[in-house]
Amino acid sequence: MRWLGCDKGVIHMGVSGIVNALWDLWGKLEKKPVWRLLLSLTPEELVNCLDFRYVTDFITEKEAIKILKDKMKGRKKRIKEMEKNGFPGYTTGTAWSGYSDQKVKKLVREAQDMGFKAFKVKVGLGLKWDDKRLKMMRELIGPDAILMTDCN
Repeated sequence: MRWLGCDKGVIHMGVSGIVNALWDLWGKLEKKPVWRLLLSLTPEELVNCLDFRYVTDFITEKEAIKILKDKMKGRKKRIKEMEKNGFPGYTTGTAWSGYSDQKVKKLVREAQDMGFKAFKVKVGLGLKWDDKRLKMMRELIGPDAILMTDCN
């Protein structure tokens, strides 16, 4: 069960599958990939698609709209980058919290040999452990790679 998330488990995973399918269906109806569909929405329309019920202590709808509007600068450049290179794939298989440092190092090297430049790291075993694992990952993947975290 711990692999299914830190908060909601199988229900959360099931609902996310349905939500993802709905975004995909909407993109198909519009004859656009989902990233193009998202670009066709105004900041207000996009924010209106989201449920802020459980995150307003972190971000409000008004704040999200402001962030999206502020990011309009440079949008054309980012679109060209997406059209040219696509969105980078990432691997989740290198840094599960139960893996030893040696196993993580081996798996990162293998993933890099396959061309991965983005890695997800499982955190949530305590600040000291998380800091150590994230520091190690940053050293392994280098400054140009992408590092994401996900709770155990």
